[in-house]
Amino acid sequence: MWMGDYPVLPAKSLKTGIELHKIVDDNKKKNSGKNCIEKFGGVVAFLPKILSIAKALPLQIHPDKDLAARLHKQNLEQFTDDNHKPEMAIALGPFEVFAEWKATRKIQALFEVLPPLQKKLPNKNTHFNNETLRNVVQTILKSSDETIKECQQELQKISREKYGR
Repeated sequence: MWMGDYPVLPAKSLKTGIELHKIVDDNKKKNSGKNCIEKFGGVVAFLPKILSIAKALPLQIHPDKDLAARLHKQNLEQFTDDNHKPEMAIALGPFEVFAEWKATRKIQALFEVLPPLQKKLPNKNTHFNNETLRNVVQTILKSSDETIKECQQELQKISREKYGR
């Protein structure tokens, strides 16, 4: 379940059927306050979601406000919203989450000291950059369950100190 003023599928009032962005727009001062209006222009600047996660969800990447506005301006069809959508998770039960990438140089350092990860590099002398990371992630995502299990078992044998911070 989610609610927001996303243009393609906006939330609506159960009582009136009026779309959330219209309710917010008509009641900016009352509901949003001066600071929110100044910072976000009176639009809903977040996207509340209630999720019951029984299995892994797809990786989602959300742009910041400036990038969202630029992408929206460049391609209205694919980027239908010019606002960023920060998210907050409140766990109602145990779960694991992947929240962000380390800096590329730190990821490269891990690949240099963790042999099971080195196997995922296109070649040993690869200059590690965003494209390398993209290729490595694609390789891992396309790997068989058995390959992932073997890599995980090898990584578990390595001292945690090798993983850095």
